Amino acid sequence: MASVEAGKLKKGDFIQHQSAVWKVTKTEFYNPGKGSALMKTRIQNVASGKAVDFTFKSNESIETLEVTGATMQYLYNDGATLFFMDNKSFEQYELSMELAGEESRFMKDGNEYYIYLNDNAPIDINLGASVTLEVTRAEDAVRGNTTGNLQKEVELETGAKIMAPAFIRVGDQVSVNPETGEYRGRVNE
Repeated sequence: MASVEAGKLKKGDFIQHQSAVWKVTKTEFYNPGKGSALMKTRIQNVASGKAVDFTFKSNESIETLEVTGATMQYLYNDGATLFFMDNKSFEQYELSMELAGEESRFMKDGNEYYIYLNDNAPIDINLGASVTLEVTRAEDAVRGNTTGNLQKEVELETGAKIMAPAFIRVGDQVSVNPETGEYRGRVNE
């Protein structure tokens, strides 16, 4: 473990707080003008998935965790847990869907993702800035109503539903930001 000032915390850091491991999901530096500066954070408990807002004094010392990572193959989920396999050691790992968050909706069986480990146990996942998935369900655009920013709901091969432009059809490959669930563009093959 290393120590860092709370004012230097950033999104994605893992910290030791109240005898538990937490992931920093949001930070906001706040200087009231009178008194000491503060770091307002939203932190998520790695074990339970529970998220809370917590404010630290900016000069307060926080214990950060040494986190390692590895690229692993996503095998499947059972509705509550995601299962991965390390392709080098063939060891299997489990990560709760609650901890993985909304990003797990965009995970495709057989794809490889970057898994963060602490004491050889998965604590988070990184799908990258975008994922490419096939559209499996989409209503046809109404003739003459295909200009402008008209959007419709489409379903992707993982079962996730997103809003996409009206011209997107079944079979199209689309790029999606897994963190926000936003459509990024159509992918040409």
